Amino acid sequence: MRDGAATGTAEIEYASQSMRIVSAFAAIYLIWGSTYLAIRYAVETIPPFFMIGTRSIFAGALLLLWSYLRRDARIRIAHIPSLIVTGGLFFLMGHGALAWAEERIPSGIAALIVASLPFWMVFLDRVSSSSSRIGLSTVTGLILGICAMVLLFSPRISVTEGELDLIRTGALLAGVCAWAVASVYSRSANLPESPIATAGGSLLTGGILLMIFGFIVGEPARLVIADVTVRSFLSLGYLIVFGSVIAFTAYIWLLSKTSAARVSTYAFVNPVIAVVIGWSVGGERFTANIILVTIMIVLAIYFILSDKFHSTDAKRDL
Repeated sequence: MRDGAATGTAEIEYASQSMRIVSAFAAIYLIWGSTYLAIRYAVETIPPFFMIGTRSIFAGALLLLWSYLRRDARIRIAHIPSLIVTGGLFFLMGHGALAWAEERIPSGIAALIVASLPFWMVFLDRVSSSSSRIGLSTVTGLILGICAMVLLFSPRISVTEGELDLIRTGALLAGVCAWAVASVYSRSANLPESPIATAGGSLLTGGILLMIFGFIVGEPARLVIADVTVRSFLSLGYLIVFGSVIAFTAYIWLLSKTSAARVSTYAFVNPVIAVVIGWSVGGERFTANIILVTIMIVLAIYFILSDKFHSTDAKRDL
């Protein structure tokens, strides 16, 4: 009887853990896919670094308050250097570059550029862990993703209207690399045990760095409160609550439960969501080439997620 009860309890815990993982993936897949258009709307009347800085500070403060009320593990002095690093990489360089780029780049195209993230994360995951193996299925998925990027940027068959802003595109790619570095770094960094405290601390430090950088580049002169539209204000609120509080907490939790490469597949799903929303809501271009790129991206996700030999963490995921 005891063995049967123990087996039943283990099955319930396994099912509960699996449901949490599925829910967390759904959050980063769907919510972050919708944030690209929200960012585009927000930066229409709010300078990009101030906008992302405000988003990060408010979301970080809410998460830290939630962590305190839950009596989670507290942030200690020893955690602060790592939180500054993750905040700077995730938000100053990652989100800051994205918001700045979206002043000139359509939201769907920005999401497709961010889809290069898994390439960097698989590479960094392999370099940082000698036990991390890249199987044939993952390689196939990465090749498909690269081909999708070639299709996106090819001058003759580009899915964009006209030329991309090369400086902002380069900055966005640098931000993608910074996000990948932060994701792999956070798995072994000296951070709080609570994923809520970690997410809150990273958001808060990143937000402060973003505001400082915004002052340095002269954004206060561009910010006119009376000119901020209702659409920009509501978009900022959506980014704070859904994009940061809910989705980023799910992301940090997933990084502790599965391989970085598998978590990074959100960057393959987000473009599909972002392109559809940008077309249906934001009036952005939707062509046959975009459809082809999104199909290739979905297939790339399938191959990466089906690689059972990719990570020593696989048994925890399946």
